Amino acid sequence: MIPGRRFDSYPVKINKANFYIPELCASKIMYITRQCTILQNVIAVYHSVYDSLCWYEKFADPHFVSGPTMATLNGVLALRFANADVIPYSVGQYATDFKGHVENLSQRAQILQFGFDQTVFDHHIHSLSKISVQYEKLRDSRLDEADVLDNVNHKLIGLERAWVHSDGLQNRLWSRSLFGAEDPFEGYAPWMLPGLRWEVEQKNESGLQIWTEIYVQALVRLEHQVRDIVDLLV
Repeated sequence: MIPGRRFDSYPVKINKANFYIPELCASKIMYITRQCTILQNVIAVYHSVYDSLCWYEKFADPHFVSGPTMATLNGVLALRFANADVIPYSVGQYATDFKGHVENLSQRAQILQFGFDQTVFDHHIHSLSKISVQYEKLRDSRLDEADVLDNVNHKLIGLERAWVHSDGLQNRLWSRSLFGAEDPFEGYAPWMLPGLRWEVEQKNESGLQIWTEIYVQALVRLEHQVRDIVDLLV
């Protein structure tokens, strides 16, 4: 067992990676990313044509510290997840992140001088946040009931799939994540809420109305899934 409490809510951002792996884009399979700020400050390595073994050994990481360090961290995280009574998943982060992404998209729309009403999501964000808080309180009161937590874990794993849009994104039928996808024009940095972002970039009012409803339904779907978990804990 990993030392510490049996449940830790990691303060992670959901879907904030620069790259969207196939499993995330197509199937919304849960995954974890990690970042080591200390190593980043000491070992300044980023994409470069000079990243040869000789250059790395001489200038970047002569003692090859970063590899074993990240491998150790990965092992600890894997054991932590495997041994947790309940998956350490910050459900409340969905509402927080969605709200932030909508606000950023509204700012982008202002730059483009295109009308985008973010208030249409306010009620659904509030409802999702409220039920998430209820889940976290109930979860902490049932940590001794293994049979209940098994069912909770099963449903937690499926939460991410609330963001699956089976028809795919605009002009990208294989990419089905409503929460995040690669920038279709640059192919590198991510677009958050890509279905909405596309219509804002295109300044397509009718398309934005359609995709706004799609996102509302995703929020409702996620709220229902969290509510199902709450029902298991009541």
